[in-house]
Amino acid sequence: MDPLYSTGDDKPPKRPVVPSLYSALSDIEHWLTEHQFDQLKDGDGMVWKLEMQASQLPAKADPRRLDWHIRLAPVAQMSAAALVGASVLQEDDDARLLAMIGTALVPMAMKPTVLTAPSEAEARNLLAAELPRLKAAFKEMKLAEVKRSLIGRWLEERCFFGGRGK
Repeated sequence: MDPLYSTGDDKPPKRPVVPSLYSALSDIEHWLTEHQFDQLKDGDGMVWKLEMQASQLPAKADPRRLDWHIRLAPVAQMSAAALVGASVLQEDDDARLLAMIGTALVPMAMKPTVLTAPSEAEARNLLAAELPRLKAAFKEMKLAEVKRSLIGRWLEERCFFGGRGK
């Protein structure tokens, strides 16, 4: 084995040894789908997609070592009908909001959770432990007020910038 690329402690590599990030990411996404962790249902009954991003960044303690950083972010695209169906908006009381939304899908995103692990195997173990907790906690959350505020922000952005809202 070439000592230049050795991961032994006696001779640290001159360049970082980076495992295939794409391969690891696709394996994790497949695992998420297989175990039904790719979607979350909130306390209001709406389904959110769990977006995951994985990256390797230098460790704070040792910049020669790379840590895995996994970002889990619940996101959704909700129509006016879905918002009424989940009792986030009321047809009579929020008729003006519903008219402003029209047929557009309102993008919603929650604050992401970031997990850090020193190796790919530990990142997988951390995900396996954290995802059931995240799913259970998300199921208990009543997010009607949060969704209303996200709708308000989206409408403000859309109106301020001439209908070019995201």
